[in-house]
Amino acid sequence: SVRPAAAGARSCALALLLGGAPLVWWGCRAQVWRDGFGADYLTAVGERRDLVLEDGSQVEMNTDSALDVRYDAGQRLLRLYRGEIYLRTAADRREPPRPFLVRTEQGLMRALGTAFSVRREGAETVLAVYEGAVQVRPEGAASAADGRVIEAGQRVRFDRQRIGPVESASEAALAWRQGWLSFYRRPLAEVLDELARYYPGRILLLDDALGRQLVSGSFRSDDPEAALKSLQAVLGYRQQILFGRLVVIR
Repeated sequence: SVRPAAAGARSCALALLLGGAPLVWWGCRAQVWRDGFGADYLTAVGERRDLVLEDGSQVEMNTDSALDVRYDAGQRLLRLYRGEIYLRTAADRREPPRPFLVRTEQGLMRALGTAFSVRREGAETVLAVYEGAVQVRPEGAASAADGRVIEAGQRVRFDRQRIGPVESASEAALAWRQGWLSFYRRPLAEVLDELARYYPGRILLLDDALGRQLVSGSFRSDDPEAALKSLQAVLGYRQQILFGRLVVIR
């Protein structure tokens, strides 16, 4: 199956191939820009940024992310519009302590003294917990009882209605914090989806069989072009660049 983000990229790229490049390209990027309009903190494609919040909590922003921070008398609230963040929360010095919350379009997460990452992927949010625990409640949940506590070492996807099965949280998924992307026996299609987050254009894979080939390796996140050349050398696929920013692989 194709994840929502990958499906959207493919639709945009196919439209580009069929013509109307400037208008289509604007339409493909417009939603991304709207998602970050007015955000307190932004990162460009390929950029990372470190923040220290007023209570001492630390936030690391990954590529192409948009984040709002709202602290008031009743809560410490972060809203992730797009992209990915890694957080290490600090104890609140106020009495009574305010909850530390992260909201996405899909739902609300409450940190229970922890280190964790939150990532937007199309119509889903991906939560991975590395220390402590995080309570998750989808936006469409009828009551707090429909939420779930995710423990250290666990990872889940959720949308506005439900939380998916619990998986293992891999430390390799945090390699971006050191400027690397690491893969072990991952389908090429998934690797290209990840590289596309750091590439200032679009990557379109036209061969489903090629996309199922397994790939292992580590690549610099600040040089996706070099990663594409390395993959091409190993797998021998054909690669074409259109309009200066659209990479077509077949």
